[in-house]
Amino acid sequence: MNMGHEITEIIYSVLADGEWHSLSELRCELQKRNSVFSNNENYLSVILSRLKNEENTIISDEKKRGWYRMSYITPGDDEKKQTKNYRMDVLNDWREFFSSKKKVPNYEMTEEEFKEGQWFYKLNKKIENLIISFEEK
Repeated sequence: MNMGHEITEIIYSVLADGEWHSLSELRCELQKRNSVFSNNENYLSVILSRLKNEENTIISDEKKRGWYRMSYITPGDDEKKQTKNYRMDVLNDWREFFSSKKKVPNYEMTEEEFKEGQWFYKLNKKIENLIISFEEK
């Protein structure tokens, strides 16, 4: 097992309780388990940054620097993200359809064509608002 993987496993074991832990607690645990880790303290910070920013498996306290805990995604949160993604897909599909059908206003349009375009524009805005604000029950 390489050093990075071993440090990651130690971090996960400390944060497994779901409570906040300080950077100094993590360093102490690393030194207890393997004194080699004390030679390169920056490596811990690099791994914590990767776990926080890239993998999103841990979070840091916004008020207190150097405090971390596990990031748990509840099923409800995941469902909300998926619904938002579906909503954005539908909205993008609608906008693509609208763009393909709309007529660009110009001076050569008849009054009837202009009113039809105006109605279609208003309809588009209402449909976009409906897609954005629609709530499932």
